[in-house]
Amino acid sequence: MKLFKFLFQASKINALKTQEIIPGIYVIKTGFVNMFLIQSKDKFIAIDAGGNKEQVLEGLEELGISSSDIIGVLLTHNHFDHIAGLELFENATIYGRDEATSGMSFELVSDAQTFMIDEVEITPYYMEGHTKDSVSFLVNDKYLFVGDTMSLDKKGRAELFISKYNDSDELQKQDIVELSKLKDVEYVFTAHFGYIEGGVVVKK
Repeated sequence: MKLFKFLFQASKINALKTQEIIPGIYVIKTGFVNMFLIQSKDKFIAIDAGGNKEQVLEGLEELGISSSDIIGVLLTHNHFDHIAGLELFENATIYGRDEATSGMSFELVSDAQTFMIDEVEITPYYMEGHTKDSVSFLVNDKYLFVGDTMSLDKKGRAELFISKYNDSDELQKQDIVELSKLKDVEYVFTAHFGYIEGGVVVKK
């Protein structure tokens, strides 16, 4: 039964192709995981750093973006498929709950405490179910990047991430409920399951 559940959840993985999704929001496909870029004037902020360094570089080239133009990286957590390209971003400050790198500038984020990078407003929310260092980021009060805090069903409703990789399904259920309370969210972006327009809707 557990194997069937794992295979079913894994079959829903939907990594987006490299593209500009909406004005100022870009995605780079690195295998089965996406990283995202937020434009701020002529600079960019990355959400995670991809699962394959070479594919990150290929995606940046396809989008016409230089790695030197990345001024910040918001880490949703430190699993290998979210940090592979970190060393590419020499001009960036890394933001997260738990330092994942050495030799790079790192800033610890505080739960629900808004900060600015360039002209972009960012509010981190601590998540507990996937990993103990997980963070979801609300950008400019309308773009929500959740990393691996949830998956999406075919109707765009929030479900648990693949249970095999969660620290606690019960805590993740609570995480999803808390995210569903955020108002005025226009888009929700996941690392492995695509994105939806509108806020988090909990599957009953």
